[in-house]
Amino acid sequence: MKLLEILEIAGLDEQAPYLELTLPTTGELGSQSLESLTTRAAWHEGSGGEFAVASKHLTTSRAISYELERRGISAPLIGKNFVVTDEPGSSQLYFLTSSHDTPYTSIKAAGDKRISRLLLESSGVSIAKGRYYGASTEFAAAKDWMAELGRVVVKPVGGTKGKGVTVGVTSEPALRSAWDRAFAASRGAGVLVEEVFVGTEARFTVVGDQCIAVSLRIPPTLVGDGKKTIRELINTKNEVRRLNPHLATRPIILDQGRVAKLREQGLTPASVLGAGEEYIVDHKAGFSTGAESVDITNEIHPSYLEVAARSIMSVPGLPIAGVDIMAHDFSAPADPENYIIVEINSQPGIGAHHFPAHGRARNVAGEIVRLHQIPRHKRRAPAINIVGSASQSNLKSLNVDTSLLAREFSDRGFDITWLSSDYFHASKGNLRTSVWRSFTSLTGKASVFATRSPKVAIHLLEQANVALPRRMKVFKRDLAPTETRNASRALAFIENSVVASLRIGSQMPVRVDWTNRENFMAVWQRLWRGAQKGVIVQELLDGEQLRLLVSHGEVVAAVSGDKDSIRPVPDQVVGEYGSVAVTAAAAFTGLDICEVVLNVIAPNQPRADGNHEVLAVRPAPDLKEYGTVFAGGQRSLARAIVDSHVTALAALEE
Repeated sequence: MKLLEILEIAGLDEQAPYLELTLPTTGELGSQSLESLTTRAAWHEGSGGEFAVASKHLTTSRAISYELERRGISAPLIGKNFVVTDEPGSSQLYFLTSSHDTPYTSIKAAGDKRISRLLLESSGVSIAKGRYYGASTEFAAAKDWMAELGRVVVKPVGGTKGKGVTVGVTSEPALRSAWDRAFAASRGAGVLVEEVFVGTEARFTVVGDQCIAVSLRIPPTLVGDGKKTIRELINTKNEVRRLNPHLATRPIILDQGRVAKLREQGLTPASVLGAGEEYIVDHKAGFSTGAESVDITNEIHPSYLEVAARSIMSVPGLPIAGVDIMAHDFSAPADPENYIIVEINSQPGIGAHHFPAHGRARNVAGEIVRLHQIPRHKRRAPAINIVGSASQSNLKSLNVDTSLLAREFSDRGFDITWLSSDYFHASKGNLRTSVWRSFTSLTGKASVFATRSPKVAIHLLEQANVALPRRMKVFKRDLAPTETRNASRALAFIENSVVASLRIGSQMPVRVDWTNRENFMAVWQRLWRGAQKGVIVQELLDGEQLRLLVSHGEVVAAVSGDKDSIRPVPDQVVGEYGSVAVTAAAAFTGLDICEVVLNVIAPNQPRADGNHEVLAVRPAPDLKEYGTVFAGGQRSLARAIVDSHVTALAALEE
């Protein structure tokens, strides 16, 4: 009977009930493959049509691609959740809702809960009472703050998807446990301790300066009819979810924890709920765990739409975001006592708006595509005074690259506002920018992510028609660092190569000796942890690696050698190969500052077919390395970069 409680009765034959169970060879038990399923569903109000369901690409990416195609723009999906348009001279790049001109610095600001709190406070919206703690040694101060507030939420500054977040902490032991979890998840960024606010939470999706859609998430809830078992009620819900493109690959599953929860209440999956009796399968309201979305855009008080728009406008340059708002009553005006902003999500999923389980569909993808067809300088700019927290004069505690750039902006008359040790805003008249490390407001998030995706990077470089390694292939990493199945396949691929290298993401290629299996496996295992997107295995020319720093379409510095033996590249070599680097950088639309790694046979000889190849395009180069050999040092290098950046900013305003 315990087996029957958990497994599904598939049917009856002449003998007895029988069970059918299909086990995958790897991975967790889940739903059947939906790669070939196509369903008809409302795309937005008044529109319907076929929409393919696929587990490989999220609904968001397919929605963006669909909207571009509707406008006559070829927009194939490349890699995982990337959309690349083929428009000559105006190519666009999307990673989920972020495009090639979504400022990477705004993503950083929204994702850092301490910085986003400062920005939200500056915009005048209501947020929970809270304090930031940068070191785990500040526990005593946090304990006093909890005593003042009562019940608190403890969360890491840079956490995502609820990792390290604890709600409802009231005692010292519970605070210590939550404190340790939050610091473990924060990776040194610190934690926030905030007052608990009790209310209903809704997701407000803002595009540009307007809130387009609002939805609630309802936890997976069953309503009995006096006949069906709990298992049968879940099956019925899953049949409905299979017809919803957003929920089709997210069935409600009775895992071990949910079965245990049933038993705590004297129930099993074979129990029958009475007519009208409700049972909440799981109080967590995540779509992947069974939640459903309800569109409430027209039901809430319109003042919340303004609050949501003002919240996203508090993050300079952020074009699209989901704003999570918790309120006592969404039908009442958005008074400070009635709501708080929980957080800003810079990468909102939009499938719940296009395909709500209940309510009207909203064409958010259409608004996103429309926004990105408007030149950036014509979009509404925030009219807020940003309040900084870091001392501008205390440059010794600041990130070296960031402080170098800040000095140069300041010398040009820009007002500098520090928000953290590696992040600042700069403004001068109608020119506004921001810098995080060596990322700027003109660095596109989708472009950065494209450099880290092997399939997308190779696709873009092939489109740019630059010379690439003669043979290269992406291999999945093995399931564990000690396994060698894929590593052995990769080793076999580069046998008989003159020179070979391994690379992950946008990191520097690592040359390997394929004739020494032990050496090869050691390099493979060293790269294993960061190889979620696979390992690029390349057969190389027997040449010298050059690294060229490109800023806004111009090579501003070039070096060769590794960190321990960096040396400048002669001007005549830059003259020969600089155009190759510029072309490779331009393949990633929106990548304003980057490092292009070339492999060149006899760099002192004229450029020719077959004597060079592009190995990698890397965002956020380490300016310190280039500054050690740059004429005039790091300060002069920073000056050259800021000059090109200010020129680009001014060009956008024309």
